[in-house]
Amino acid sequence: MKSIREKLNFDPEFQNFILQKPTLSQESLNAYTMTLVNFIKFTDEPFYKTVQELRTLQNDRIENNMIIRFNPNQSRINTLHYEFIEFLRNQGCSNTSIESYVRSLRAILNTLGIILPKTPNFNSRPKDWYVLTKSDIKYVLDISTVHYKALINFAAVTGLRVQDIASLTVKDFMTATEACPRHRFSVSFFISNIFITFENMF
Repeated sequence: MKSIREKLNFDPEFQNFILQKPTLSQESLNAYTMTLVNFIKFTDEPFYKTVQELRTLQNDRIENNMIIRFNPNQSRINTLHYEFIEFLRNQGCSNTSIESYVRSLRAILNTLGIILPKTPNFNSRPKDWYVLTKSDIKYVLDISTVHYKALINFAAVTGLRVQDIASLTVKDFMTATEACPRHRFSVSFFISNIFITFENMF
């Protein structure tokens, strides 16, 4: 049975990385190889499968007639960073080694076209998300003015962050509805019906 290092010699994504680094020294190649050996031990799947999965997840998507922009800081690749760090800690790696492995992994993924999140904080773990309940949302709506109610309702329905909502334009809404011809409508129709739709949800 071939070792992980031997399998990497036939991994299409790793070979793609090497082809894009023609001046790579043998020492650097060994370092990248060792990084991926540890990463594959962590994911328990071939490297090319992980890369292919990450590529499919980094596209913008349409949900409920809304364009959801890909955010690497709230994606699987971000979670993988911290889980890989935790794996290396459990393997007894020093902080210096962990930082070296993560830098190498980021260099490989970046070369392969994976959109990366911010460099992880090696001294912390990602915070758990608190998902608001329907009662939580209703309470906030009850104490909000009409201007904030529209924003809060929209955020609750779409799951978008405030920064993402602030960057939206009318064109984004129109583009989103083009993918669903049966639900295509004018700007005036959208504005006149949005409050009715939100009120019915609560």
